[in-house]
Amino acid sequence: MSGGPLIRAFGATEHHEERNARAVTRWTTARFNEESASHWLVFMMQILGVSCTGIVLAFAIVQHLELSGQAEGDSLQEVSGLLGLALSYSLSISGRLNNFCNSLLQTEINLVAVERAHEYSTSLPSEKAEPTVALAAANTSSSLATEALVAPSSWPREGEVRFESVMLRYRPELPHVLKGVSFTFAGGESVGVVGRSGSGKSTLTTALLRLAEVESGRILIDSVDLATLSLERLRSSLGVVMQSPILWTGTLRENLDPKGAFDDEQICRALVEVQLAPSAPVAAEMLELEVGESGDNWSAGQRQTICMARALLRRNRVIILDEATSSIDHEADAAVQRLLRSSFKHATIIAIAHRLETILDYDKVLVMHAGEVAEFGEPEALAATPTSRLAALLASEIGQPTG
Repeated sequence: MSGGPLIRAFGATEHHEERNARAVTRWTTARFNEESASHWLVFMMQILGVSCTGIVLAFAIVQHLELSGQAEGDSLQEVSGLLGLALSYSLSISGRLNNFCNSLLQTEINLVAVERAHEYSTSLPSEKAEPTVALAAANTSSSLATEALVAPSSWPREGEVRFESVMLRYRPELPHVLKGVSFTFAGGESVGVVGRSGSGKSTLTTALLRLAEVESGRILIDSVDLATLSLERLRSSLGVVMQSPILWTGTLRENLDPKGAFDDEQICRALVEVQLAPSAPVAAEMLELEVGESGDNWSAGQRQTICMARALLRRNRVIILDEATSSIDHEADAAVQRLLRSSFKHATIIAIAHRLETILDYDKVLVMHAGEVAEFGEPEALAATPTSRLAALLASEIGQPTG
């Protein structure tokens, strides 16, 4: 009961006791109905089995009486043997019927997963994998050829990120989450994005990855409109490290290079750079280490470091950190920050910050408020201004009033 102290602090103990009693009553009612139906089914199967056994037994008695005075000894023994065989099979019919019903019900339950998979694959709307903006300058019907006209294989080269009056909302009936957002991150800059909960800072990541399409405005990286790219090309060109590390069951090599695009030497160099291995020979031995489900056999700091190594291996020019260090301790956080400064100097870093002290040495800070850009500039200048929102956020984090 992790919420017990909070419930007692607000004096809501009786209310939650009543809610719990109602929930237990509903669960007990459903459980009672389930058990009753199960016992009824078992009883009816037993009645059916006993009925079949009784019918076979009655038939055996009648046959024995009819044939006892007419049939010879060998014929009577043969008939008696067949009747005994039928009787022995009828005795097990109850158990067989139970097994048949259980198998039928289990098959129906398992087919629910098939129905769900079919529904999700055929009924739910999917992302627009192809570019959402047609290119008038392209004289070819091939989407790959069209994409190559605006984004050559070396894209992005500088890593400049520009938002131009971006408006975004998650559903048509909901209010806008981003309201005319405009800013420019120069290539190679490290930018921290801060703001209170609901300010729209994580939605910037959503817009960059096109997890939700912008309603109006443009997002450009090195002057290329992201709406003119396919999702595969866009997302493979950006390095993303989320708050919850994305790992899957397999070897460390498979987690770092799922497509097999890099050789062992490149992978080992990335492991050494992120300080997950002290040397290349040790890194080579680590490649076949098992990674459990969601990386549960690695520490939180190691899981984030593996994700960092994956981004470093691909040498993306734009790295997005969406509160990547919020779930790890301060020591692991400090190690990740040192890694960013040493190994990602070539990239534009966009860090959605949870701990404000981690982005105070960044080149720029973007402060979001109510879906709009409230402040954008150097962190030293903003923090030194008593009336700035960044100064207020810093004061609230350390528990001191602003001047």
